[in-house]
Amino acid sequence: RYLSLFLIAKSYKTQDYFILNQNAFLIGLKNPVFGNGHKSFRIKCSDTKELIEYLKTLKCSTHPHNIYMQIFAEAGLLSLILFISFILVFLSKNLKKINKDPEKIIILCSLLIIYFNPINITGNFFNNWYSSLFYYMMSVIYLFNNAKNNK
Repeated sequence: RYLSLFLIAKSYKTQDYFILNQNAFLIGLKNPVFGNGHKSFRIKCSDTKELIEYLKTLKCSTHPHNIYMQIFAEAGLLSLILFISFILVFLSKNLKKINKDPEKIIILCSLLIIYFNPINITGNFFNNWYSSLFYYMMSVIYLFNNAKNNK
């Protein structure tokens, strides 16, 4: 799947995912600070009266298949900034704890690059296995780093 990501990135503007991301961006611009609400992408995207002006070929789905665009469209810019800040603070604190083991750093960084890649095609962040994977990954990192302190 991730090898095809390079092919998608090469021809990204012709992909349906690009159109979904454009729609999410346009939907997010309607209420940029706080977003349009949970699971609102499917409703706002199907409202063709507003978006048809911008795009000749309107593509809709239940979510935009990109976590950053989904958070922006449904929860707003404020939530997107909080989400990215949380990730950066969490990673900086935990990377400092495992700086003596280069293998763990390589594994952690490669997982995070794969997971948080901005052009990655993702599942629904608020409602399926993709969010479970996020919370599981963060909890395992936290537990491994704090297991050393508890011994």
